[in-house]
Amino acid sequence: MIDNIENPKIESNISTFNEAPDKPLPLEVVNAVVFNDEGQALVIESDAVTKPIGKWAMVEALITESDDPLTAVQNALLSLTGFQAQRWNYIGTYLKNSEHNEGIGHIFVAQNATKHCEPKKNPKHIAATKWVPVEELRYGLLDGRILSTRYALNVALALLTFPQ
Repeated sequence: MIDNIENPKIESNISTFNEAPDKPLPLEVVNAVVFNDEGQALVIESDAVTKPIGKWAMVEALITESDDPLTAVQNALLSLTGFQAQRWNYIGTYLKNSEHNEGIGHIFVAQNATKHCEPKKNPKHIAATKWVPVEELRYGLLDGRILSTRYALNVALALLTFPQ
């Protein structure tokens, strides 16, 4: 169990069902479902340019050799949205393509997210972020608003950890 991970940028308390890896493996990604204090979930709404309009993605990033999964997902949240989370739950790790034994994904849930700064401007990333009630996030799993199965897996597992 990981507890009280200290990061110079973000003070976090991590609770987990498993141990998060210390260093990245080849082709690793992280993604997270992010909740605020009001019980809303952060979604990244796709635009018509890059993906089907109105679909939802979660915070996601590739892990570089210099980052561990937790640092990578914290940095992704901050740079994409300007938010930081005070509490992180590591849900688990999955193999993205089991047929070819390639691609590792790490799933996190962030809680108590608050605005820290304005996100960095990236001309390639023009999708909007918004907060949705947890009930709407549940319906998004059923009506196809979640963009991909990896995000849907993250959302489903995050909802299992969310207090009722």
